[in-house]
Amino acid sequence: MIIENSEVYYKSTGVTIRYHKGNEMGISIWKSPVSSHEVREAILLVNHSIELFGLTRWLSDVRNIKSFQSKDMQWVIENILPSMLSSTLRKFAVLMDIKQKDGPEVNHLFHQIPDVEHNVQIHTFYDLEEALTWLLEEPTQAQA
Repeated sequence: MIIENSEVYYKSTGVTIRYHKGNEMGISIWKSPVSSHEVREAILLVNHSIELFGLTRWLSDVRNIKSFQSKDMQWVIENILPSMLSSTLRKFAVLMDIKQKDGPEVNHLFHQIPDVEHNVQIHTFYDLEEALTWLLEEPTQAQA
């Protein structure tokens, strides 16, 4: 499986960041609790790994995290998303627990920036295999 065959780029108690160079895919696996400092550090490392390895796909597994603080979400919107969206990234999958009706709204972050659909496809999943299948499909060209 892709996750087991990927390389660990960063690991802490709150998040593991991995990449699979052959599939141009990055993976972040989040666990609670995560401090504000750790969220920001990990998001910077996600962004850096996308640039460093030329990743076109990302899987963010947030099934085991309760929530991100709103100030951290705002920081991501203001400081990270513009560069992430102008990077090589083309597909972003968020894997959530089906019981997370009020969980972290990660894909909501992307829609805070105008014309995001022109840069990256975003989709929320509740099943790992479905998320991986979608990520590995070639991205479709967004309509202008």
